[in-house]
Amino acid sequence: MLLGPSGCGKSTFAKLLCSLYPPTNGQILINNQSIQNFDIRSVRQTIGYFPQSPCLFSGTILENMLLAKPNASENEIVAALHASACHDLISQLPQGLHTQVGEQGGFLSGGQRQRLALACFFLIEPQILILDEPTSALDDRVSAQIVEHLYKLSQERIVLVITHKSDLFPKHATVLNFSDLEAKNGR
Repeated sequence: MLLGPSGCGKSTFAKLLCSLYPPTNGQILINNQSIQNFDIRSVRQTIGYFPQSPCLFSGTILENMLLAKPNASENEIVAALHASACHDLISQLPQGLHTQVGEQGGFLSGGQRQRLALACFFLIEPQILILDEPTSALDDRVSAQIVEHLYKLSQERIVLVITHKSDLFPKHATVLNFSDLEAKNGR
């Protein structure tokens, strides 16, 4: 878990880890090799990044999910929907998976948009998951479901969550507090 006040560089740090930004000073190392020595496609397939403002495309829920993983099976889609606490929501919609989401998910509420974007993210199954405020638009009940799924994933993968809702996460979660780093000059 990555904590710290707004504007202290948590999101920038996450984007550097994913190679979305090149470092202007120093380097990001993976097994003592610069991340810039790796094929960018390989890095992006291995490290999944869930941004603060996730993107959905005009089309249906199913089309958005298939953009994330074109060859996804029905079972994989259902599992991702359950993991994101989206399955019940979709089962209540008159057109279910064929419901139009609108440009950037404009036909959905903020929480619905975030849950659907999480379903798409979970569907791609990256080995390393970096999530920037994945529960910011969700109520505590739904947030707890998402956190439970992230905890399960953390048993077999690396999961880094940037959050201000640290009370939702297990007490034994590893925490990197940017405030502490700043006080110690990054050490």
